[in-house]
Amino acid sequence: MSAFACEPTHPEMKKIAELERQMLNKWVVKLANSADQIVLGTVEDVVDTESGSEYSQIAVIKIERSIKGNYFNKIEALMLKKQANSNISNDDLVEEIPNCGALDPEKYSSEPYTGKLAKGIFYIKDGVLIRANEEPVFLPPLKPEEEARLIEGY
Repeated sequence: MSAFACEPTHPEMKKIAELERQMLNKWVVKLANSADQIVLGTVEDVVDTESGSEYSQIAVIKIERSIKGNYFNKIEALMLKKQANSNISNDDLVEEIPNCGALDPEKYSSEPYTGKLAKGIFYIKDGVLIRANEEPVFLPPLKPEEEARLIEGY
């Protein structure tokens, strides 16, 4: 017996993934339209903010290319908003998330965060990081044919 409430077939999972990508594309365009700055770059440093700030950290980004906004060599972006007495528990959030079907990234995305030396595209609005899409630091899984070739060689 499965632990999942729904068990989509492989073709259904593909449709769900395609729908999620469509929703992600729409959400990214919406964020891009609202952002003041969109840059390609590398995070040079992540530093703590002063105690009076409503954000915990600042990402210092070395800009390689400016896509939207004024061009600078570096830009700083606030991130990790300090939570003050949140009324929503993690259990409540889990109950809200549908257990089958595509997830809307606008509703279910987490607060953007980046780490030192991360390379990617960064969206900034009013000095706050609103999206970070970074190059993955891990290798993608082997495709079935790649894995077959690997084990056939031994």
